[in-house]
Amino acid sequence: MKVAVFSSHKFEMPYLIKALSNGNIVRFTEQELNENSVLFAESCEAVALFTSDKADAEALERLAALGIRYIALRSVGFDHVDLKKAKTVKYKDSQCCCLLTLCCC
Repeated sequence: MKVAVFSSHKFEMPYLIKALSNGNIVRFTEQELNENSVLFAESCEAVALFTSDKADAEALERLAALGIRYIALRSVGFDHVDLKKAKTVKYKDSQCCCLLTLCCC
């Protein structure tokens, strides 16, 4: 699976690469997700979002139009995601804060 990681930080890159190295292709950008930066996820199936990413209705619609099927949150909360909109475009979502914890051990 090809994964676009928005708002990536240098400290987390090695852990995400290790965790997703099982046949996945990972693309990193320090850019925050918004309605204008969604094209970074073109040709990907999944995105990994951080707290600062703005996954509002418009961004989610554009991601869905690109073929994104999965949203993984690298955050404790999900108040930056329009959950009602996410349900209407049938995303499969998850929180992966435990992913980084497991990789650090």
